Amino acid sequence: MPFVCFSVATWRFANPEPSPSPIVRKAHGKKPRSNPLFPALVLLSAILGACAPEPRVQAASPTSRAQSLSAKELAPRFLKGGGAWESWDYIFGFPAGYFLFARFQISNLGPGSHRGLAVGMIVSPDGRFTLIKNGRKKKQWSQEIDEEGVTIRIAKHTFRLSPAVHQLEMKNSRGRLFVQSRPVAKLFRPSNQPMAGEKKSETVVLAPRLQGQATIQHPKEKAIDLGTGYGTLIYNASEIAEHKLAVSQFQFHTFEGDVQFSFVESTAPTGSQPRRKALLYVWKGGRVVHRSTQFTRRYTGLRKEDKKPRYPIPSGFEISEKSGSVSLTGSTRLRLVQRYDWLDGLDSAIVRFIVKQFSHPVQYLFIGDYRFELDLGDGPELYEGKGVASIQILNRPPANF
Repeated sequence: MPFVCFSVATWRFANPEPSPSPIVRKAHGKKPRSNPLFPALVLLSAILGACAPEPRVQAASPTSRAQSLSAKELAPRFLKGGGAWESWDYIFGFPAGYFLFARFQISNLGPGSHRGLAVGMIVSPDGRFTLIKNGRKKKQWSQEIDEEGVTIRIAKHTFRLSPAVHQLEMKNSRGRLFVQSRPVAKLFRPSNQPMAGEKKSETVVLAPRLQGQATIQHPKEKAIDLGTGYGTLIYNASEIAEHKLAVSQFQFHTFEGDVQFSFVESTAPTGSQPRRKALLYVWKGGRVVHRSTQFTRRYTGLRKEDKKPRYPIPSGFEISEKSGSVSLTGSTRLRLVQRYDWLDGLDSAIVRFIVKQFSHPVQYLFIGDYRFELDLGDGPELYEGKGVASIQILNRPPANF
């Protein structure tokens, strides 16, 4: 490899540094592969599941206690069925303006079963984008379970999950990222409307809030210490293939100061009920103070992009919710920093043609300037700052998506 990687063994947790805080004030007014199709199938199985729709889960009331999982419960479950999959999705934000995305997925899409895929993304403040990805058949990736957690290895990537510490290392010829973090809020299982015909599906917010440090490195360049940042981890699993569940997927997270807003949403194909599945959670003061699946999101400034397949992309969104004594209203201006057509990553024209018959996934990454007014029952407060958004369109969405 043309660049030098620093030793993981020398990494130590440093004292956390304060993250830039959003503006908060009281508001006025109302409150290696043998099959030639294997690369495409494995890649597609991962990219179609990012921010997957909220499947049927065990209901959890907003007042129920947060839970903890054992090391064994954090490990892969190896679901059965041709469309079955499970994924672990991380997003981190850092004070200097860097954002890191990491996903590990096990999928049965295509020939064989339980293939593993790792995808990492580095988004730099200047718009530089680095994609790290590898896929392997079941016999070519491994997992180890011990008393403290589970370690998953695929190619040169390592995911270490435990109740106390999460460690990610992803590297290939395009770059490297390393993150070590600890949960600062316990997991929860969101309640949601069930999808017709859906079985054995689950969503778990494994870490509503993570605090950690990261280092990134580009080829032939020095490593960059990103300092202390914050993130979140969501686990999804389903027996239904992702591209059959959604035409578009949206998420937005803020990681500044002592408050975090997180929105995760999916729009189902035409004719499906419900058409939209969504989750909102707010972390404040060391815990999740509010979560909901009943809020309204409306894109603003939708326009068709010039590049094919000419999907509509927004310049912002508005959000509102009123639930008992809790209310949330606000808007966000979005600035596109990266567009990635996943079919461009497939070398074979034949493979691109085959995949395109059932999906043409394009991912858009944005930086968002948000302004939210939140009232938890003790008076409204106004929050302003920056967040990161991802919109992934899998097939042409309806006009009102």
